[in-house]
Amino acid sequence: MGCDTGGRTGGRLAWAFVVFTGEQGRLRLVGTITPQKYEGGHASGFDGIALASGRVTAEETWHRRMDPTRCPSGKAVTEWRVGADGLLTAGEPRVTG
Repeated sequence: MGCDTGGRTGGRLAWAFVVFTGEQGRLRLVGTITPQKYEGGHASGFDGIALASGRVTAEETWHRRMDPTRCPSGKAVTEWRVGADGLLTAGEPRVTG
């Protein structure tokens, strides 16, 4: 899911991935993956996600305080895990760049 300004100044406003599982022919919400690294000013986003059994790895982009609107220079990875309740929970983001 995404929300942006349609290419106008400001660019992206918010990003998320909604994760479902299939059980007995029905979809069940597991969770919503949102960027976890944020340093004020502009929306964080994703370079991509990887799904594996019981977890989601999200590669995030984020703006450092001096970054231009369309040029986030920060990179981070957040591991999301499925808990005993069947829902995703975010770990701490790990800065990678």
